[in-house]
Amino acid sequence: MDFSPQGGQIQLNLQDRGKWACITVTDQGPGIPAYAQDKVFEKFYSLARPHSKKKSTGLGLSFVKEIASLHRGRVELGNRPEAEGSGAQAELWLPCIPA
Repeated sequence: MDFSPQGGQIQLNLQDRGKWACITVTDQGPGIPAYAQDKVFEKFYSLARPHSKKKSTGLGLSFVKEIASLHRGRVELGNRPEAEGSGAQAELWLPCIPA
């Protein structure tokens, strides 16, 4: 939410992909700069927020990646495919457990 413009939308989507469940979160912010793409999951790495220029602890995404891995899943983070600067897109993939 820190990277979305005021009044921007954040969308959450859940899809059944056979043996996988995919949770997708997209925003309308500036997206992730190319120089940060390989660093966002590193502990303590943080980008300045566009409006306040403040940084976080840089622990959130590293925790998400670790928890996904512990559940035999994965997390991916990049920019929305629509157009440059159209926002970020995160996907959390988790294996489905048969009922």
